[in-house]
Amino acid sequence: MLNSLNNVVNFLNSYIWGVGMLILIVGSGLYFTIRLHGFQFVHFKNMWSRIIDKQDSDSGISAFGSFCTTMAMCVGTGNVAGVAVAIYMGGPGALFWMILAVVVIGGVKRISAIGVIIQQGVKRGTFSSASGMGEASPTAAAAETSHPVKQGMANAAGVWLDTVIICTASGLMILLTDCFNTANGYVGSGSGELPALAAAGTNGVIFVQLACKTVIGKIAPTFIAIMLALFSFTCLISYYYEAETAAMYLFQGDSKAKIRKVVTWIMRIAMPVLIFIWGNLESDIAWNLSDLALGSCTWVNMLVVLLLSPKVIALYKDYESQMKEKKDPYYNPDKLTWDGVDTENRNVERH
Repeated sequence: MLNSLNNVVNFLNSYIWGVGMLILIVGSGLYFTIRLHGFQFVHFKNMWSRIIDKQDSDSGISAFGSFCTTMAMCVGTGNVAGVAVAIYMGGPGALFWMILAVVVIGGVKRISAIGVIIQQGVKRGTFSSASGMGEASPTAAAAETSHPVKQGMANAAGVWLDTVIICTASGLMILLTDCFNTANGYVGSGSGELPALAAAGTNGVIFVQLACKTVIGKIAPTFIAIMLALFSFTCLISYYYEAETAAMYLFQGDSKAKIRKVVTWIMRIAMPVLIFIWGNLESDIAWNLSDLALGSCTWVNMLVVLLLSPKVIALYKDYESQMKEKKDPYYNPDKLTWDGVDTENRNVERH
């Protein structure tokens, strides 16, 4: 039954994560990089300073609190096991494409061997950083900030930290110690356990454990397991926060209080059950199901982001103009707003 499920999921993933996804992610990333004047490079220093911006009031959470919550969600199994899976499926080149895709989008069918490498790199880069999936939106929206682009800058810094730094560290450990195998038959020489793993088709976090073992000895597998458990725990807590926030938005108001309470309790019961089931699935099925779910989210979210791009560009231009005037950027609803935006001043000009 599980094999049949895996075959169906693989079939769906071949379309969801096919050429269309590569065009959507990389194309959208290039589009925003050009329209926003390469902000992830031009404002590189500014991105990091926005993480520690002070709150303007006691409402909401701080930019730093929002950043930490986002990092708790993003830094997880994808940064360790996900990188190893990408290298196994696509070879060492997957690490390059993972970094390239995230650098571009942080600012998003198998064709040939190169196609697999690019696909795995973009897939794991997107998965680890959550770029394009919309996962960081509720946390970012909860931050108290004087201008929305400020929080966008802080979130962009998180993409650099999550993937360009942490994922690269995991990937380089594996590659420099030669503790990896690939799906096309390469068997690494960094550990005597690799031939047996290749024969069994085993891959994933074991590559990182073996790589660390060459440096810190027998304690490495236990150390990596503990770190991965901590990463996973914080990631799951953040995901639940996102789910409950979404439920509160969908069922807001006193008239829906009972429905909101029921939905919340259903999620609280369902989440540990799903964690138990997921923990007992074979790794390839678990990863494929995750790819299917998150890939579907990415398609929906990126299309919405493209539809909202005129508003994003307008807000960024307003932010940049104030920065050039040496001002602390402040969002003025009298100058720039749209229908549906919650502002204190209702007598505003509509665009």
